[in-house]
Amino acid sequence: MAEKTWSDLKDRVIEHNVRVIAKFYTRITMKRLSELLDLSESEAESYVSRLVVSKDITARIDRPAGCVTLGTRSGPAQTIDRWADDVSSLVLLVEDATHLIRSEYASFSHQESK
Repeated sequence: MAEKTWSDLKDRVIEHNVRVIAKFYTRITMKRLSELLDLSESEAESYVSRLVVSKDITARIDRPAGCVTLGTRSGPAQTIDRWADDVSSLVLLVEDATHLIRSEYASFSHQESK
């Protein structure tokens, strides 16, 4: 019983530490992450994977490069705001393109009438 309790406490402390690291880092090497957690690289990867699956953190592991890209989970309001900003940027680009096309067409039409 005591062994299981100790194991659960260790797991929760490591998970907490991974969440804290995710708040301060956006990209970290697996080597550095394992050093901070005082675990092997495979154990650190296992904890990160477990937290990603449980949707506690957002992360992407690049095994060949040995890097972990960490992010924060965005709520629905932030997702909609980001989408609205993207749509606004797109509308501005379309308006600029339309203006350039019209001005090019006007100068082309002006040259033909001469």
